[in-house]
Amino acid sequence: MVFNGRGIYRGENQTMGDLARMVSNQLAKPVDDHTGLAGRYDFSLNWSDDSSPSAGHSSGGGDHGDRGGASAGGAALTSDFASSPTLFGALQAQLGLRLEKKKASANVFVVDRVTASRTPN
Repeated sequence: MVFNGRGIYRGENQTMGDLARMVSNQLAKPVDDHTGLAGRYDFSLNWSDDSSPSAGHSSGGGDHGDRGGASAGGAALTSDFASSPTLFGALQAQLGLRLEKKKASANVFVVDRVTASRTPN
């Protein structure tokens, strides 16, 4: 989904939980769906990966539209993505969704020792 600093995601018949899992994978952090939207949706999302050295860091203000698709000029496509918002900005500008950082508790299992027991088959 991220190639050369360009993030592209096309969701067809996706739930908000599906979108939350994709965002969680991209951020390598847990993301939970708290939208309350139960339907299935078709959407596209385009962003600049903010871990890329050439990525744009727009806050996502304004309409960035769908920047996917073919372009006759490779430079035009590159400059479009360079001015694309980060994933956070794209979610808000293109889908009207906002990520909020919250503290939550989570169950964690710690394995501090493993012993091997030898049993005959």
